[in-house]
Amino acid sequence: MNIEDRRFFISDIDIRMANVHHGFRSRMKELSIGKVELDFLELIDEDVRTSSKIAESLGKNVNSISTQLKRLREKGYVCRNQTHAESGGLEYVYYSIY
Repeated sequence: MNIEDRRFFISDIDIRMANVHHGFRSRMKELSIGKVELDFLELIDEDVRTSSKIAESLGKNVNSISTQLKRLREKGYVCRNQTHAESGGLEYVYYSIY
C-alpha cells in the first residue's frame, strides 16, 4: 500500500474512536453522570451537603439519595466527611471536588 492509499484509508475512519483504547472507552462510560447527578452537584455547591437535605430539597427518599451520592463518590465527583447530625447520630457532609 502506498502513502496515498494509506491517507485515503485513514480518512474514512473515525480517528477519535480508532485511537481510544476499549478500556478507556468503558472507563469514560463509567464516569459519565446524568442530569439527576448534576442536580446533586449543584445542590452541594449551594451548601445543601447532606443526603437528608438533598432528599428534602428534591422530595426524594433519603436511602436512594445516599446510594446516588455513594456512586458520585466512587466516580470521584464528591468527597465526604463524617459529622454529628442534629438528631444525635452521625451523617456525611458531601463536598464537590470541582
